[in-house]
Amino acid sequence: MLSLESPAPVTKRGTKWYATPVFYQPDRQKIEQLTRIRYQEQEQMGEYMESQECLMAFLARALDDPDPTPCGKCAVCQ
Repeated sequence: MLSLESPAPVTKRGTKWYATPVFYQPDRQKIEQLTRIRYQEQEQMGEYMESQECLMAFLARALDDPDPTPCGKCAVCQ
């Protein structure tokens, strides 16, 4: 992740990572936002595993499909 920052506080040469002279200050707001998103995704995965509705419709809704319809083929539909 640090190598994706601009300017990057680390660089890779060959198989080794080296610190650069860049002063790195973590973006706490971005970290908190990403952490919240990951927890929401984890909660959604739990809901998916316990779902009694069509799994494809569940996924379609999670991906903002405006008209999720049952597939008739998943384990729940069968």
